[in-house]
Amino acid sequence: MIPRDEILPRLAELLDDNPAIALADVADILGMARFPTAQAGLAQVRGRRIADLVEGEPELTPLEAAERLGYPTVTHRGAATIAEAELRARRVRPYLQQVADAYCTDATTGEPVPSELGAEYADAPPVEA
Repeated sequence: MIPRDEILPRLAELLDDNPAIALADVADILGMARFPTAQAGLAQVRGRRIADLVEGEPELTPLEAAERLGYPTVTHRGAATIAEAELRARRVRPYLQQVADAYCTDATTGEPVPSELGAEYADAPPVEA
């Protein structure tokens, strides 16, 4: 078992070594449950990397980016869906940060307090609806 906050960085290291690493191998190496922990984390890291590639090369679709990154075909759809959500979140983040800044004030002084929108959730695994 590894601490929750170390899951995504460790998964990223495994993907650096082998983009096509199997879910079973991830679970065995990191000593975690395949479902949902390893599966969700792996999809999250792959999705973010797809989003990074698409952001840098907007002519690529998420599915094309998944293929270029060497991810197994069976993972393309899930990782591409996460990438699309990540890209949408990145587009609205500046606006949401402005709104958060406008509404964040110190309760005692009434002065604006800088905020970093969602910083505490930056590396959290995806929430399933």
